[in-house]
Amino acid sequence: MKMKRLKIEIKKKTEPMKKLILVLLLVITSCKTTTKSTKNQIKNTTTFYFFRHAEKDNDGTKDPNLSPLGLQRATNYIDFFKDIKIDAIYSTDFKRTLNTIKPLAKSRNLEPIIYNPIKIDYEGIVVKHKNQTVLVVGHSNTTPSFVNKIIGKTIYKQMGETNFSDVYKVTIIDSKINYELLKMD
Repeated sequence: MKMKRLKIEIKKKTEPMKKLILVLLLVITSCKTTTKSTKNQIKNTTTFYFFRHAEKDNDGTKDPNLSPLGLQRATNYIDFFKDIKIDAIYSTDFKRTLNTIKPLAKSRNLEPIIYNPIKIDYEGIVVKHKNQTVLVVGHSNTTPSFVNKIIGKTIYKQMGETNFSDVYKVTIIDSKINYELLKMD
């Protein structure tokens, strides 16, 4: 009789241990799955930031330089993007757009890629920069339309002539597209 009782006691002591081992295995497996999922999510993320050139000098020409206020805004982009890794920068081929991005591009040792907003391949740029972060500098009429083409919806209208603070952020995670409007004052 004592032997049976002893077996029962051993069995009772091993049951909690089995449950503990099972719980630990579930926790470890869950942690590995979450970590792997998080890594994949980060890996499959493409981010675009779109903004208009900074304030321009009203000198009456078609291709003006930046005003003193515009030059200051251009320098402020360094701080605005300080915690963001940038892989590529696109700019139209105008003094005001190139001078807007020049301080930031120089601080990151990047050369702006010139694009023509009339001839750009919107899908091609997304594919080319998959899993990267890209800045695109344009104009009051081209920037919102570029954003709309990337998100596949007409959400944003042409910017007002005095609006230089809007920064459009588009994030593509796998095939899901998120977008938001940020302000840079």
